[in-house]
Amino acid sequence: MQVSKKIKLELSDRDAATLEFMQAKCRGLYNWWVMRLRNGECWPGTLMAKKTLKESRKYDPELDYVYNKLLQEVFFRLGAAMDAFFKRCKNGEKPSFPRVRPRHNFFTLCYPASYLKIENKRLILPTGGRGKIKEYPDVRAKLTEEAPYRSR
Repeated sequence: MQVSKKIKLELSDRDAATLEFMQAKCRGLYNWWVMRLRNGECWPGTLMAKKTLKESRKYDPELDYVYNKLLQEVFFRLGAAMDAFFKRCKNGEKPSFPRVRPRHNFFTLCYPASYLKIENKRLILPTGGRGKIKEYPDVRAKLTEEAPYRSR
């Protein structure tokens, strides 16, 4: 069973800048949490950490322009990193605390497949915001090959 497939996308400069912006905001949120944890704050768990997103939006209003599912993925990735850290501690291995991620050394943006649209060899990726606060339009990327479809 094929789980994933890499397909090259052709993007306009504006769409590339939009994806770069959303990646930077996700990276900033991840790094902010890592620094809080380094300063001695206890990891509340993925679900409790996700509840702090509303407060984070008050601190950084530009998070409203990032697709919410991408921001939630940050907490799942940080939760997995913390689980691996605690597992290494428990097993007596070298713990290796989660690190701050520099630019271009950050994970890819993970869109859930059910939120993607494909129209005429174009992949449409949603961005954050609605109506008047929709700062960035949806990203429209040209697919270089046919997208695999899951049969039901």
